[in-house]
Amino acid sequence: MRPWEPRIIRIRNVLRGRRARTVEAQTSVDLAFDFLRVAFKVYRWHSEASLTTTKKELLEQLGHFERWRSEFESHFTRLPYKHSSNYDDPDRMHPLGLYVISSQFAWHQYKLQDAGPHLKSSMELVRGVVPRLPLEEREPLDLPGRLEDPRFYVANHFYLGELSEAAGADAEAIRHYLEFIECEPAFSPRNAYYLHGDFYHRSFFYPSTLEALKRVGVLSLRSKDTQGRERAKACFEKALELPASHHSPFREYAALLREDGEAARALRLEEEWRKLIASYPKEMSGNLAWAYERPRE
Repeated sequence: MRPWEPRIIRIRNVLRGRRARTVEAQTSVDLAFDFLRVAFKVYRWHSEASLTTTKKELLEQLGHFERWRSEFESHFTRLPYKHSSNYDDPDRMHPLGLYVISSQFAWHQYKLQDAGPHLKSSMELVRGVVPRLPLEEREPLDLPGRLEDPRFYVANHFYLGELSEAAGADAEAIRHYLEFIECEPAFSPRNAYYLHGDFYHRSFFYPSTLEALKRVGVLSLRSKDTQGRERAKACFEKALELPASHHSPFREYAALLREDGEAARALRLEEEWRKLIASYPKEMSGNLAWAYERPRE
């Protein structure tokens, strides 16, 4: 074994040499390895950055990874964790970190329901190996930077909430969002950057406590739980205590207050919403004004 080979390359080569006895099996190992690198297969041109793996290709890679999953996982926790943010050379990242990031990408970029078991598995594996990322290190001014960092593995709870919500499993979604909130009670970056679908790492925002609280509130309102309305109010109020962003539930809470006959208080929240949107850069506030129905006068 060459001493300079990155650990993830060694794992692949070990599997190819000792476990994959046929050409077909070796090809399968290579495709499983490709799943772990999906976040880094990117086309770049000037400021543009877009993923090059298709959804169909990712599904195939994920299938092969599941075939060799136990073999890969048996190597993931043997190496002490050392964080690397050199995304130009992902093979030098910790193998378990690659698994966390790829699992996240399978959902938040490709919307694969198949990502669910891997979001859960990678999060459980990483808990005892990767140190949590301190809050102060997660709120850089330059938020358009990479959000995929395995030290922020509790984001998997948020993504599992989204995945469950998309599948219509609202109670399960609420549970995952609440687990995220419990782990991250005050993570609320403003996410004030230009959203553009052509730039994949700018198309998504950091999962935040504020957004999780908003989603629990909205899901609680449409549930048949008799306590849903009160839980929604509590979530909206707690969210509005955090630093405001365009994810703040000003409008959702205003609608709820109007139903309760508190028109003056609702109007104040709607005015705060307008001021918040006006405080964003012009191109951002324009997108937001288009994306949301304007509140009624």
